Amino acid sequence: MIERTLSFMALVVLNGNGHHHPMEGWTRMGVWWMWFIILIAVFLIILLTYLIISEDKKDENRLSDLNRSAEKILDERYARGEISREEYKEMKKEMRKR
Repeated sequence: MIERTLSFMALVVLNGNGHHHPMEGWTRMGVWWMWFIILIAVFLIILLTYLIISEDKKDENRLSDLNRSAEKILDERYARGEISREEYKEMKKEMRKR
């Protein structure tokens, strides 16, 4: 009886008894939906990374534009004589710190 069981087990292990290896489905269409989910996840990660980077660049451009417009206003006020040279230098120095 034990000999028969052992020989059957050896037959199953060596011949596979017609069954496929458990990971074989990954290379075929056995679990195609899993590959689809992985593909969507990778696409979403790439999309989110792109959106975050583009928003950061937009924020930098907005700050740069605001700083330029503030300097332009300061230059105009100085040119009109609304502020003294010392005030102008101090304000310009303060703006460049930001």
